[in-house]
Amino acid sequence: MIANILGGPLIELAPIFGNAVLPGGSLVLAGLLDSQAEAVAQAYRRQGMYLADSIVRADWPTLRIIKRRR
Repeated sequence: MIANILGGPLIELAPIFGNAVLPGGSLVLAGLLDSQAEAVAQAYRRQGMYLADSIVRADWPTLRIIKRRR
C-alpha cells in the first residue's frame, strides 16, 4: 500500500491502514515533512508495525513500514 499525504492524515489513518495490511506486508508513506516522520512512525508502531527504512530528500521523507508477523 502506498500513501502520499501529509503527516496529520497519515496519523489519523494509521488504524485503518494497520488493519488493511497483512502481517509481513508493508506500507510506503510519503508526502509528510521531515519534522512529522517520528510522530507518523509512532502512530504505526501502535498498530503493530515498525519502521523498516526511510529515504529523505530535502525535507521530504519516504517511510517503509512493515506489519509485524504474529
